[in-house]
Amino acid sequence: GDGNTVVASHAHLRLERYANRRAVKPAAPDAGGTPAGERAADLLSAYSRSVPLLGRDRDLEQLDTWLDSAAPISVRVLTSEQRGGRGKTRLALELAEARAAAGWRAGFVTGRELRRFRDQQNLSSWGWNAPTLIVVDYAADHVGLLRDWLAEMAEHAPTDKRLRLLMLERDADPSLGWFASLFGRADGEGRAIADLLDPPGAAVTLGLIEDAAERRAVFEAAFRRAAGPEATPPAIAAQVAAETWGGEPLF
Repeated sequence: GDGNTVVASHAHLRLERYANRRAVKPAAPDAGGTPAGERAADLLSAYSRSVPLLGRDRDLEQLDTWLDSAAPISVRVLTSEQRGGRGKTRLALELAEARAAAGWRAGFVTGRELRRFRDQQNLSSWGWNAPTLIVVDYAADHVGLLRDWLAEMAEHAPTDKRLRLLMLERDADPSLGWFASLFGRADGEGRAIADLLDPPGAAVTLGLIEDAAERRAVFEAAFRRAAGPEATPPAIAAQVAAETWGGEPLF
């Protein structure tokens, strides 16, 4: 269920899949008191999962390959070319749901939980009782906490249960900023942290949805959710598929 807890001795980490954010609430009635359907902000939220995830099969396959790789502990950074709305959070939610259904401990860790977890003792001996996927959104906000944690994880004894850390951020320049601070240090500890990164030395970019049919499918699914399952999408669906921003699912 939501809020998995991974426990080893006194050290534990709470993971969230945000079940409380999934409700799509009714919009305020119009001036005449007529119901106005569902609240648009909820429909657009990644957490509500209001429409099916479309156009991301290849990205999910690549993440599955990483999750199932042989490394005991591995880190991946997923970015979106300094753009919001491309679907990083939604993709991570789908991945966590699928892995939880397969018996993994899987979910997001909040900044507050990261701080509480880091204040515990002996993290290098922290254990997890099942394969575990931890998602960190807005990773740049937590560089100090992540650096301390990864430094201890790099010294962790090998285990037959995989630990995967997926960091989400809009950009990750290998030569400066938060990514370089976390993975680009040249001392021994920095190299040990960098060795956890897959692929080595770089982030993975979540690209645009390129296929015109998939772009139309995203638009039409959102339109039918808002207007009703029998509603006919307008001709603008073809225009959306052709626009340069049409590959950004949120837009």
